[in-house]
Amino acid sequence: MRKFLVLLLGFLVGLLLVGGFIAYRMGAFNSPDLAREEREAYRIVCLPHQGAYDKISQTIREVKRQLADHEDQLGPPCAVYQDDPEQVAEDELRGLAGFVLRGDVPVRGRLEVRAIPRRLVLVARFKGHPAVAAMKNYPAMHVWMEEHGCEAVGPAVEFYHADEVECEIPIRRSAG
Repeated sequence: MRKFLVLLLGFLVGLLLVGGFIAYRMGAFNSPDLAREEREAYRIVCLPHQGAYDKISQTIREVKRQLADHEDQLGPPCAVYQDDPEQVAEDELRGLAGFVLRGDVPVRGRLEVRAIPRRLVLVARFKGHPAVAAMKNYPAMHVWMEEHGCEAVGPAVEFYHADEVECEIPIRRSAG
């Protein structure tokens, strides 16, 4: 019986170590860096997305597939989240998914190019997996906005870089 308990304990410790390592690699112990920035205008090439936001990567992959011959004109993958998932039913969530444009690409079918104007934004930079980034960035950004008397005035845009997720939300001083 004692041998079984030692083996069980060893197995549980191993699971904890593996789980801790995975959490570490995904960024579970990281915090976002926040900054208010004036962003220059940019353009994105995208497809509309409707439904669960955790499925938006499929739409990004479809844009990449359609523009495979023009990858040199594409910047980082990005997604525009137009609705608050706490206020809108999952199947009704709207967004855009695609890439920042570095040049021109042929736009056909449902592909569209959207211009994002120069604007004041709150930026959160998070080193970790996009799923973890969402759980870390948005609460921190809401706290920051409350503490600095600001409010969101447009949809969130996320950029997916190789080693971090960058989220921007356009802001202005709160009235009152």
